[in-house]
Amino acid sequence: MLAAGIFLMGTGIAIIIKSQTGTSPMSSLTNVMTYVYAPISLGTYTFFLNFAFFVGEFVLEPKSFHPVKLIQLIPTFFLSVAVDLNMMLVANLVPSSYPMQLLILAIGCIVFALSISLMVSANVLLMPGDAFIGILANRTGLKWGNAKSAVDVSLVILAVLVSLLFLHKVVGVREGTVIAAICIGQISKLVRPLTNALAALPEKKQMSTAA
Repeated sequence: MLAAGIFLMGTGIAIIIKSQTGTSPMSSLTNVMTYVYAPISLGTYTFFLNFAFFVGEFVLEPKSFHPVKLIQLIPTFFLSVAVDLNMMLVANLVPSSYPMQLLILAIGCIVFALSISLMVSANVLLMPGDAFIGILANRTGLKWGNAKSAVDVSLVILAVLVSLLFLHKVVGVREGTVIAAICIGQISKLVRPLTNALAALPEKKQMSTAA
């Protein structure tokens, strides 16, 4: 489930970008960077961002560092590969009209939401971004959702600033960014019972075998 979630997250990121209506907040800065310096891929920028979150965990809470936490970088690496692979798979996806753009955006949001639900239900380990948000919430007293919103807004603001500074126009931040920010979390909540049930299947099978 974790592997499927990682791959589908890369799929969702790629599809949303190809909708040409913007990107998800978490991908806004990395997407802009591909326009600023194209030789580095979106997947590589995604790894850099997650590594920054990984370092940020211990900046906020130095005592939380433990070598075992380096395992967070393993799914981060595979997510980066999944992003680049899916960007190649949807390279020829070019919406011909605005309704088609919105349809592609909706599909991307659904896939992205499913990926989050799968990874949460798998309950194996946290990605650096989620771990950073959790520590930020603990340090500031914010609820996890509010801390995530603060991080998302910060990334979007950074994306806009970098875009204006280097490209002299706003790139990749549009109405789709707002739609993705609102819809992905809500869709994830809707499918969570399904992925939770999927995660519980091995335990039910073990109990049935023992009986």
